[in-house]
Amino acid sequence: YVQTIITQLQGQIQTAQGMHTLVAQVALPSVAALKQVITALKHVGTSYCWILAATVAQRPHIAVALSKDLAQQWPQNAQDIAKVLAGPIQGGGGGQPTLATAGGKDVSGLPQVVKLAEELLEKLCVGNRHVGQG
Repeated sequence: YVQTIITQLQGQIQTAQGMHTLVAQVALPSVAALKQVITALKHVGTSYCWILAATVAQRPHIAVALSKDLAQQWPQNAQDIAKVLAGPIQGGGGGQPTLATAGGKDVSGLPQVVKLAEELLEKLCVGNRHVGQG
């Protein structure tokens, strides 16, 4: 099941200016599965930003993964992004500059998380034109 989700998400990855991005809402059986999915996606490209809004056992979760180059170049790293996105699900989060997660209370906020993530990603991508290998 998790491998099917990974394959589906790989087909939704956007590529522009040598950068790979993905914002998606998924339903997964566990937080471990969410981490498995986001880690598997790391192998898709060298410069990437993955943001997943997930329902796990009727609770909202967010996972954010950034490649090292983007975590250093962008004004916000994965931890910062996860904290911003946790607002609509009434949650909080943390982690590393390249991989962060958040959990919350309000699963109905996940569509807002996706919208907010898309807007944030657009601002980060436009504000920081990435030059390098894709």
